[in-house]
Amino acid sequence: VAPVRTAARQALLALDWYPVGWRTAPTDRGYSYWTRRAEWQHDGEELPQVALLVAALDDDDPDRRRNAAEALGLLGDPVASAALQWMDDEESPAVGTVIQDALLLLEERQEARVRAAEEQAAALRQQGPESALAVLTEELQQPQTNRQLAAALALARLDLPAAPERLRSLLADPVRPPAVRWTALQALALLPGAETVSLLESCLDDRLLGPSAATALLRRGPEGQAVLEAALPGKGDQHERPGARWALQALGRTRKSGLANVALQGLRSPAATLRRTAAQVLGWNAKPAGKEPLLALLASDPSRRVRAAAARTLAKHGERQAIPLLLLGLGDPDAALRAAAAAALAQLGEPIPAVWQAAAAALVDEDWTRPALLDPSAAALLRQELTTPETTATRARRW
Repeated sequence: VAPVRTAARQALLALDWYPVGWRTAPTDRGYSYWTRRAEWQHDGEELPQVALLVAALDDDDPDRRRNAAEALGLLGDPVASAALQWMDDEESPAVGTVIQDALLLLEERQEARVRAAEEQAAALRQQGPESALAVLTEELQQPQTNRQLAAALALARLDLPAAPERLRSLLADPVRPPAVRWTALQALALLPGAETVSLLESCLDDRLLGPSAATALLRRGPEGQAVLEAALPGKGDQHERPGARWALQALGRTRKSGLANVALQGLRSPAATLRRTAAQVLGWNAKPAGKEPLLALLASDPSRRVRAAAARTLAKHGERQAIPLLLLGLGDPDAALRAAAAAALAQLGEPIPAVWQAAAAALVDEDWTRPALLDPSAAALLRQELTTPETTATRARRW
C-alpha cells in the first residue's frame, strides 16, 4: 500500500497538485477525504493550485475558507501570506484560528528559506560578482520552483549592479512561478525609482500578487498612494478593475478623508469582494453621508459575508434603523452571520427578545414547528428562512 501512496503522491505533484485534505469540522483529527482540483475550480478556470485556494478564501462557505487557509499554510507558498494577512475581517472564529496557524507555518517556512539564501549569498560573495551572477542565472533557468525561489532570494541579498534589473525581469515575467515573482516584488519594493512603481502598479490586478503590490505601493508614500487612488472604484474607466479591491482596502487603513464617498460607490459593484471591502472600509472611517446603501446590502445582498460586513458597519455608526433587519439575521442559516447580527444588536444596545432567541435557535436546528408555536412575531423569521437562496425545496415542504 505504501508504494501505491507514494506513486500517487508523485503523480499528483507532477501535475502541480499537492494533496489537499478536507476537514468537515475544525476539530476533526483527520481528513474526511482528499480533494480534487475540480472541487476548487471556479467557473471552470484552469488556475494553479495556490491561485484556486486563494480564490476560495473569498467564498461565502466558511468550511471552504477554513480548508483553503489550512491547505495554503501546509503548501508553504509565500505568495499566499498577503491574502491571508488581509483577512482581518474574517467573521468566523474557526476560520480566523486556522488563518493564524497558516500564517505561522508560512512565516516559519519563509524564515528557513531566508536563512538558506543568506548562507548562499555569503558563499557567492567569495566568488566575485560575475561568477555569482552566472551561478544564479543558471539556477533561475531550472524548472524546479524551489531552485528558482532560492536563487531569487539570494539575488535579492547580493549587492550586484545587475540585481535590480534581474529582479524587475523576474517580476515582469508572467510565466514565472508566483512565489518567484512575489520574492522579486518584495525586494523591489525597497528600491526607489518610477520604474519600480510602474511594475508594482502592473501587479495590482494580479489575483495573487495584488495584495502585496497594494501594500508595497502604500508604503512608498505619496507616489504609491497616487497609483492606488487611480485604481479606486469609480475612477475613470476602471470601475471594475480587479485591483480596485486591494487599492480600497489599502487606502482604507489610512483613514484618508473623502474615502467614504468612494467606498459608497464600491457598494454598488457587481463583485461581492469589492462590496464587502467597501462596507468594511466604511466601518473604519467616519460615518458616511448615506446609510441607505448599507441597509440595502443588509436586507438583500446575495452574499452572506457582504451582509455581515454591512451589519458590523451599521452598528459601529449607531444606525438603529438596521435593528429590524438585524433581528431577522438571527435566524440566518449561516452561523457567522447570526453571530454578526447578535453582536451588532448588542453594540446598538438593543436587547434581543427571548422569543426571538428561541425561534432563531429552533431554525438553526431546522425545527420549523417550534417558532410558530412561540409567538406570532416569530413568523417573520420563518418567512426569512423560506426566502433565502440556501433554503431547499425539501426544507420548504417540511415547513
